Amino acid sequence: MYYICAAITLISASISLYFSVLTVRKSEGEGKITALYVTARSFALICVSIVPFFVLSKELVSITAAAMILVQFLDGWIGIKIGDKFETLGPFITAAVHLVVLIIYLS
Repeated sequence: MYYICAAITLISASISLYFSVLTVRKSEGEGKITALYVTARSFALICVSIVPFFVLSKELVSITAAAMILVQFLDGWIGIKIGDKFETLGPFITAAVHLVVLIIYLS
């Protein structure tokens, strides 16, 4: 279950980075600057998400998973605010599945 939790966390961080990079490529001006900051944070999350594959630590994988669950939940909340069903349901469903896996892993 350790590696499943770590893999879901890495996949989630990868998707976050992918959409951040897409936004950078499409944006201009102030929007591009904001997108670059988001991309920097997404890149940091990917780097942290890779570590549990090399350093086996229950605490590390749990904290990393919790951080990505929070990001997913906040992304879902943003989806609500902008009125986009895909950007609401996708992150909320992913956060829920991720949370269930983390709870099972910690049990």
